[in-house]
Amino acid sequence: MKAFEKTARLLEQLVEQMKLPYLEVLAFQGTQQVFHKTIKPADCAGRDKLLMFSCTKPVTAVCAMQLIERGVIALEDKLVDYVPAFADSYFVDENGDKQVVGGDITLRHLLTMSAGLDYSLMRKPAVQELLERCPNANTEQMVDAIAQAPLNFRPGEKFMYSLCHDVLARVIEVASGKRFAEYVKENIFAPLGMNDSGFRIDDPDRMLPLFTGEKGFIEPKECNNKYLVPSEEYDSGGAGMVGTAVDYAKFAVALANGGVGANGSRIISQESIDRMHREEIRVGDLRCDFTCVQGADYSYGLGVRTRIRPTEWGLSVGEFGWDGAAGTYLMVDPVKNISVVIGMHLAGWTAMFLEKHLEIVKQIYEEMLV
Repeated sequence: MKAFEKTARLLEQLVEQMKLPYLEVLAFQGTQQVFHKTIKPADCAGRDKLLMFSCTKPVTAVCAMQLIERGVIALEDKLVDYVPAFADSYFVDENGDKQVVGGDITLRHLLTMSAGLDYSLMRKPAVQELLERCPNANTEQMVDAIAQAPLNFRPGEKFMYSLCHDVLARVIEVASGKRFAEYVKENIFAPLGMNDSGFRIDDPDRMLPLFTGEKGFIEPKECNNKYLVPSEEYDSGGAGMVGTAVDYAKFAVALANGGVGANGSRIISQESIDRMHREEIRVGDLRCDFTCVQGADYSYGLGVRTRIRPTEWGLSVGEFGWDGAAGTYLMVDPVKNISVVIGMHLAGWTAMFLEKHLEIVKQIYEEMLV
């Protein structure tokens, strides 16, 4: 087995230069782990759980693709058939006129974040009123409240990073007849052996401290998720997952190997994976409020960023994944069957760590592909 000495040295340098409190990297060729290094303080021994934030989104997208495979839902299905509260959704056009278009939103719009939603969850009056009245509101109630806010544009008109995956979680509930967290457990976590993943902080003693680098230096941060509401009954398909980097790597391996995990369990077909990372929305062609922080060589597929140009050092067209608000990172190269997962637990990581994920991946590729 290759030593990956340069990769290990790079991680040590990054931790030293930025005073990072925690960095964990796992890399796989096929189902074989080729590299795993964790750097964290001695007083964090036994603490390995992370708030996954937006790395929840690829999991939610795979759940939706499973139901599409099974013929339970379809990309062109109307959202109102699953969440009737969106029937009266509207946007205000350039003339100031109200245009009711909720019936036009499709599941494709949710998977491509082009439904007209935004990410202002806690600023929505209907959400605020709901939580005052019902602090433990469930996913159905929350999504119905989200539906009361005006849309930002006509569905399908453009891409906007948004609550689409939270709404998609409710669609999955309706279509499957199961609570979203339970569906994910039965169809993703349990088959792959992701026993340390879920949607609740059930074991706080195992949670790694959360830090922030928003000011350009590291400082402690309260270990909660600002993208969620304080309700134990709300399963956020966009940001609610809690898990370990080791667990998340099991998910990455399955995506890099045609939908089959290292333990032999299949969670999704190769055809569905190919469909996910096919370019669906070329971000540069639209008026966008969001661009991929991993660079201009990515567009958007169904729930994942997707690479549209190869790198000279080996990343393939179709390499896909996502990253979370605390720096957790998913990279899947289905052409070379390589997967990489990075854990950080550093909120505001883009102020300090921008481009460093790909620098780590590049070093892994250079050592793996020689």
